[in-house]
Amino acid sequence: LGLILTNGTTLAVLYTILSGASEMSFLLLGSTLAVRLTMSWLIGVRWLGDEILRKYIWLVPARDVLSFFIWCLGMAGKKVEWRGGRFELLNDGKMEARHETEFGRRSPRGDQLGFNRTGILNPKLLIAARGPPPTLRLCS
Repeated sequence: LGLILTNGTTLAVLYTILSGASEMSFLLLGSTLAVRLTMSWLIGVRWLGDEILRKYIWLVPARDVLSFFIWCLGMAGKKVEWRGGRFELLNDGKMEARHETEFGRRSPRGDQLGFNRTGILNPKLLIAARGPPPTLRLCS
């Protein structure tokens, strides 16, 4: 359900193309774009006061479609760069730290990023390296 809501614009465009531009697909596409642009305006422009979004709000649907394809391309790779470190996704789903960057410099030590000596992510080391997560304080 989350992916349907996150990628609503792209899925509506794909449905319009695959359905042969049926009347129902245009209704879905129009309502999806109306909701997406309305929420962008209300949150981005009215609530947050983003003047850049006010000027370029017409690009929001294009950004949605581009983001979807970038997300799809991300599923094809096994290498990840995160917080200055390089990692590789292993076949068993674990991540292993790689100590050389593509520029030949050493990346941060694995234990600084929460990885143990074998290169496997260890939540206890992550908390020790970064400190406990910040607490949320409600102000009255």
